[in-house]
Amino acid sequence: MVPYVAFLRGINLGGRNVTNDRLRALLEEAGFDHVRTFLSSGNVIFHSGEIDAAGLETRIESRLAEGLGYPVATFVRDGEHLVEVARHEPFPDDPPLGGKLHIGFLREQLGRATQDQVAALANKTDRVAFHGRELYWHVAGRFMDSALSGGAVARLLGDRWTLRTANTVRRIARKLAERPSG
Repeated sequence: MVPYVAFLRGINLGGRNVTNDRLRALLEEAGFDHVRTFLSSGNVIFHSGEIDAAGLETRIESRLAEGLGYPVATFVRDGEHLVEVARHEPFPDDPPLGGKLHIGFLREQLGRATQDQVAALANKTDRVAFHGRELYWHVAGRFMDSALSGGAVARLLGDRWTLRTANTVRRIARKLAERPSG
């Protein structure tokens, strides 16, 4: 059984509130083992014998749409990959001071043209870097005060991404090392 993390886009935002118990039950009904949620923002740790992450995304999206009545974009990473994402230093030559690093999980690795368009949005307070299927976005101050709006990035990426703080991703990576109960 392989450990995975599903990052769900838009959970508990915009009036679409779902309890962690409900999320857990829906994924268990979909046949996943050792299902655990982390925080209330759509982070689900689970185990599966399947090795096709894209297939898992489709399966989870289908079950959530059926169980919740609306689509939920899902981004799945296996545990080993997530640990690498959490450890990655996107700005090794010039590490940012202060502020907060965010990690965007993408459906697929973006083409160079789209990466360049997003990178062109960077400024003196917002830095962006890509590594594989992840977007690393460092905001020098508070996210809500960012000169680079999430809307500008969203116009380029559509619903092909979801965002978490690096701190949350690192905490989930540590959770993967814990033995699941049951």
